[in-house]
Amino acid sequence: MQALMKRGMRTMDNIIHFDRQEILRTLDILFNGEMVEIRQMDGKRISSGYFKDYNRLIDQIERFSNKTLYVTLNTPSEGCYARPQHEQMITSSYDRPVIATADKDIARLKWILIDFDPKRVSGTSASDDEKQKAFDKRGEVYNYLTEKGFANPIWADSGNGFHLLYRIDADPSEATETVKPFLHALANRFSDDVIDIDETVYNAARITKLYGSWATKGSNTQERPWRMSRLEIVPQNIEATPLEIIKTVTAELNPTQTTKSADTISKTKLDTYTVTDADAFERNCNLVERLLKDNPYLEKTDNEVARIETDNEKQIIFLTHCLFDHTHVGTSAAILIYRNNGAIVYRCLHNSCNDKTWKDARALLDPDHKASRTSVDDDPTDIDDFLKSIGAYHVADLTEEEREPPEFIVDGLIPVGLTFLAGAPKVRKSFMALQMAADITAGSKFLDRFATTKCGVVYFDFEGSKSRSSKRAEAMGITDTPVLIVHGNASNKDDKRKFQITEDADSGLLKTIKTMHNLNPSIRVFIIDTYSRARGRIRTLGANAYDVDVDILEPLQRLAINEKIAIICIHHYKKGGGMAADGFERLNGTMGISGSADCVITLNLDGDRTDGKAIIEYTPRDAIGGELNVLFNPMSCRWGQYTAEERDINGAPIPRFLIDHMPPKAQTGDFYSYDTIYKSAYHCAVEEPSKTVQSVIAEWRDELYLKHGIAVQVGVRYDGKRGIRATNCKV
Repeated sequence: MQALMKRGMRTMDNIIHFDRQEILRTLDILFNGEMVEIRQMDGKRISSGYFKDYNRLIDQIERFSNKTLYVTLNTPSEGCYARPQHEQMITSSYDRPVIATADKDIARLKWILIDFDPKRVSGTSASDDEKQKAFDKRGEVYNYLTEKGFANPIWADSGNGFHLLYRIDADPSEATETVKPFLHALANRFSDDVIDIDETVYNAARITKLYGSWATKGSNTQERPWRMSRLEIVPQNIEATPLEIIKTVTAELNPTQTTKSADTISKTKLDTYTVTDADAFERNCNLVERLLKDNPYLEKTDNEVARIETDNEKQIIFLTHCLFDHTHVGTSAAILIYRNNGAIVYRCLHNSCNDKTWKDARALLDPDHKASRTSVDDDPTDIDDFLKSIGAYHVADLTEEEREPPEFIVDGLIPVGLTFLAGAPKVRKSFMALQMAADITAGSKFLDRFATTKCGVVYFDFEGSKSRSSKRAEAMGITDTPVLIVHGNASNKDDKRKFQITEDADSGLLKTIKTMHNLNPSIRVFIIDTYSRARGRIRTLGANAYDVDVDILEPLQRLAINEKIAIICIHHYKKGGGMAADGFERLNGTMGISGSADCVITLNLDGDRTDGKAIIEYTPRDAIGGELNVLFNPMSCRWGQYTAEERDINGAPIPRFLIDHMPPKAQTGDFYSYDTIYKSAYHCAVEEPSKTVQSVIAEWRDELYLKHGIAVQVGVRYDGKRGIRATNCKV
């Protein structure tokens, strides 16, 4: 893996790539030359395309080569081919939504999908043991259905589970009349605490994995790896199973569900339910009946009740289409549920509407109702359930693991999370970062003080070149260390997609970092030199600058926390901010940067640029910070600790004057012209006091800071005069 990554970032996207031949084989077997719809879903962004030319399809999905791809299992009607995504993949955007295949667009049902999915933590891939249990469960169900007269199915590996695909030939209405109760009955009989048979895959416009593409849930770890989906066994003759056999098996499995017609909305359902709050149930039953009867909004949008289903816990009312987007139709579009405790739920399972709630739905159906008014149907009915829903907890209930203190890669200095290392230009921040990287890969102490956790390090050098990096490594004696260096230009069009920090966790530099860590989990530290280069130019268009900084950094910080890695951003001071009393105020940008960071480290010159003296101030979020005097050795090009010699300051008039006139802590510093400080210290005047003052300050700077907490900046210009600025830095 190290050798592969050293060949350059251009190989990164090719490490995981779909199987072209397997995809073409899948298309030929399932669709036999018919039109297909391909989808790829990235958060709320949907990409869709309709294709008859399968080779063109392969070319169009090339940009999703390492993503999970889906195909609409039943062939869409011919009219869909005229949509904008005709023979091309189009991605939805704010001003260009993509209309994908809906249940009404399916002309004929051709497949029943039985999906065997291991139960596990959401957002993760299955382990080998979990997948083996899904494999066993599939065999059990196959044997049962074969005994009942089902035809031979197609066997498929979904990546994290397994599929059985049974051929049928039916009207799309049978998706709800036959397929849904069949899957429900099958799940009731065969699902257990380990394996789920997915009941939700019954609808006509159902999508499934495009076999030959990858299943990429969560992180790609050794225990829970990403896997490729594929067809396993395909019968020589694929025959359809008659609907009569499917219905017979459904009856034998005896699902406990009743289906009612749309004209039976009534509070007489009290006898059907196990009602836990009869008053709330009756009140909300009346409310729903009133809102759905002759409702102007429903009439205006040609929406109506399609059917009603009940069981002993809830009543489900299916509408013909979504209240918020009329293109969302079918059984996954719009559902009103009122439960036995009186609670009402609105649900649309499409991505663009899955955040809509009953309050949103009621605002459309009952515009005279004030959302701010307290109503029983909107209120939670159980305090424990409500507190659980918002994540409330007692400290005493936390596990030992949850109480563990935050992990540090460099003890007390670099935590798991986001760190900023900042300083003025040319103070050798990059040398310090490279030295830290080498010490981490060796597991040795940084600055002979801070213990490190040995792991891999990637150094993104966006300001330098290979020549400069090699010269620095040679000068520092770290040419043999396994620090991986990556060069790029985030403002360059070709590099932008790999190296620019964006708000999208699945693109740009965030995707690059996540991919490298997933492919090699031993890499746990990523250094970005510099943050400004990786951030690029962002047009705020009048947005609050603080919010922009937070929006950019929040995904970066969240990625670091979720993946348990350390991301270190090298950053500059703002112009004139080097002597601000608060180190956070020195960073170029808003306080949104320091607020988003888990640790801020500032490197401050403690003298002129040639003597190599500096002060490190570090402020981690979850530990005690501190400061350290350091010295840069030009011979070894390495930083080390530095201790100032103790001397009697009373015999030095200029330092004594500064101590006696120390400014209050609340101020950012007091300005003294060279002429004023010289006269005050020596009670006389000279023509050129600047050289004397600068020389004395350079001699006593360490003593002033370490023993008296006074930071001094020379060469300051104020009100037309040159002088110094003294700042009270005592904690």
